[in-house]
Amino acid sequence: MLFMTAPKERAFERMMQQLPRYRWPPPKADYYIGTYARYLQQTNTPTTENTLTIAAESTPWPILVMSIAEVFANPQFTNRAYNHYLKEEHYMTFTSLGHQLRFQSAMMTASMQNRIGQSALYLLTADRGLWDRVKRHITAEGIHFGSMHINGCSTDEYALFCAAKDLYHCTRHITISDMTDPTVISGMLFRLICNAMTIARYGIKALKD
Repeated sequence: MLFMTAPKERAFERMMQQLPRYRWPPPKADYYIGTYARYLQQTNTPTTENTLTIAAESTPWPILVMSIAEVFANPQFTNRAYNHYLKEEHYMTFTSLGHQLRFQSAMMTASMQNRIGQSALYLLTADRGLWDRVKRHITAEGIHFGSMHINGCSTDEYALFCAAKDLYHCTRHITISDMTDPTVISGMLFRLICNAMTIARYGIKALKD
């Protein structure tokens, strides 16, 4: 049964119904991005990975993002994601060519195969200033957040850093309610963090420019 009326939206809803579902009850309290990351780490299996890879290769990026949004059972979050990914004809995967090149270079340096690690690198490379501060602490052994010092960074750089750390170490800095508030998380940051959470589940194969 479909609830949307517009043809384009009905097509999106039909594709959403075909995606592999989370087995996570709707949250009774506010959730952190780190809570989501911990859930992914605990439920990651070879069978799940194969299913998600197939979905990533065959499903449009906005639908993958919306499948993340519905996990949190937060109407404000889902509505914001809908406005950014389904209503707009042009959505963003990388902020710029520079972001894409920094991300690709970081992936090679770290030989990062883990999806959650990939999502953290995606956020850390999104801002040139932040990347210049942290890049020496990323090696083939991992992302060393404990060695990073970001004193004097901008509010956007700090949000990107916190979101990346939440995903990588399951820490608790940014909540889903924070994500719904444009005065806390700007539209650009919202897209970046949603993209990162989608990479954490589906991997970089889902990124389609």
